[in-house]
Amino acid sequence: MGAAPGYLEKWFVPPFCQIDGDIQPLDYYDGEYLIECDRRGEVGFGYTYLDWTDVSMLVVIYAGACAEAAEADNEAELLETCTLPAVYVGGADDLTTQGEAPYLWLALSPGTYTLCWEAYWEYYAYGTAQEEVYDYIGVKWNCEEFTIESEEVTQLVNYSDDHLTGTLDVYLTSDNEALIEDILVILFDQDGNVVEYACADSQWLGGWVSFYNVPEGNYTVTATDSAPTFGIVGDCGNNDEYETQNASKVYVVFGDYTEDNHIDDQYAVYEGLNADPDVIIDLEATNLP
Repeated sequence: MGAAPGYLEKWFVPPFCQIDGDIQPLDYYDGEYLIECDRRGEVGFGYTYLDWTDVSMLVVIYAGACAEAAEADNEAELLETCTLPAVYVGGADDLTTQGEAPYLWLALSPGTYTLCWEAYWEYYAYGTAQEEVYDYIGVKWNCEEFTIESEEVTQLVNYSDDHLTGTLDVYLTSDNEALIEDILVILFDQDGNVVEYACADSQWLGGWVSFYNVPEGNYTVTATDSAPTFGIVGDCGNNDEYETQNASKVYVVFGDYTEDNHIDDQYAVYEGLNADPDVIIDLEATNLP
């Protein structure tokens, strides 16, 4: 007969949940210290998570020690250090919740394993008189190794703040007050690599462009309608009517979370319903009408 299985108890702590007292050693932790996942700011503004069932999550467990290869998506090294296929692939539907804190409970054979996961939570900002504004915050793909021993519980806790991602919002204005359309907005990392790009060409968006799943870091945001000069060929950004504009941004997910207040000014898409943009770029026309 083989050895009796052991058990994994993996806690997934939503970003910014408050801890009651000091963080305890893993062998002491039982979830009861996570008592508050609702943050209230001044004059009634605050932020709260929606139901846990609204989260999007992927959890993968491999047999073997391959955290570095799995997190870097190095398939060749992954095949050398772990056994495929994965012993578990699942998500939020498999989790048990205790208050706001969800956890995964699995029986596994004794041995060494690697757990990888990513998730996106929806939350809303609220105020004293305004409607709710929804946004997303995520935890990017990250991996950790652990060991299962026969008839024992291995407890893992993730506080997630070192793997946060958020939404970087860009608002475009124009010096001639023209409708903002056909403008390509490019997000560069600190090494000058293109992270993502999007087109501001929809009238109802009113000059807003959002980039999702953005980790903390130093970025440059470029707004242009001379897209081919950046090696991007497509239907957007080809009119050459505006000067290309750049803006630097030190993006902090925590800051984005705490600054998503309601506003009621010239940047609001709908009065009182929009959060402050992370970056504002004022476009200058090359030939004013």
